[in-house]
Amino acid sequence: MPNFIYILFEQPLFNLLTFIYKVTQVLSFNPVLNLGFYIVILTLIIKVLMLPFVIPSFKNMKKQKALKPELDKLKAKYDSDKKKLAEEQMKLFKEHGINPTSGCLSQIVMIFALIGLYQVVDKLSKITNLSDLNYSLYSSFLHFSDIDKLENLFIFFNMSEPDTSFVLPIFAAIFTLISSAMLLPELTEAEKAAKKASTSMEDMAYTMQQQMTILAPVMTFFACLTLDSALSLYITISAIFGVVQQYFLLGGFGGVNQYVRLVKSKLKEKGIIKL
Repeated sequence: MPNFIYILFEQPLFNLLTFIYKVTQVLSFNPVLNLGFYIVILTLIIKVLMLPFVIPSFKNMKKQKALKPELDKLKAKYDSDKKKLAEEQMKLFKEHGINPTSGCLSQIVMIFALIGLYQVVDKLSKITNLSDLNYSLYSSFLHFSDIDKLENLFIFFNMSEPDTSFVLPIFAAIFTLISSAMLLPELTEAEKAAKKASTSMEDMAYTMQQQMTILAPVMTFFACLTLDSALSLYITISAIFGVVQQYFLLGGFGGVNQYVRLVKSKLKEKGIIKL
């Protein structure tokens, strides 16, 4: 594993998790180091700490949504000149303070955080030497005096093994699907058909995004089948937090609404509902 991941992600995450444990132990809130419990707390802390990186990205998305009429005008005007269209779009974004790449940093950080957390979980679930464990801790206050209090069982999930009940993979996939669908723009059936038929880069990007909305939860499900339950729990809590976060930052469920309308129309056609 690269040194920078250990220094910037694994070690800080391990120390943060241990600090939370020590504080709750002092307060007698939860004297047992239950990996699942502390991973839930740690995940929420990570997501909150990431908000300064995430909020600007969602603000940009809302601004772009508001600029859709102007973007459509530019597209109609420069449809035959893709280079000019791109230049005018970037000019419009700059005028309104929009940075299209602002969300990249948060995604990169979250990937490295996941790698770091994997190393933390692996270290805690396979302790063989107490001195090696304490070596990664910043302060003697955080040092472990024994390893008998480590509890890998959370509800009925063994944190150091894959979830064979499929509960975590299913929940992770469902909330990843909702989170991905929320990021899709709300379009009419005619607009979606036009985008699918179009060969412009923007419309092709929308089609790819739509495909990823289905592919992402499928990949998440199969990944969680092989990952330790601790990581599956982290992914599930992150996905749930993401749905709540996007609801408030984007002001609704976004692209999910069009899927709800589609399901309702199909159910109505079959006579299952009469809405």
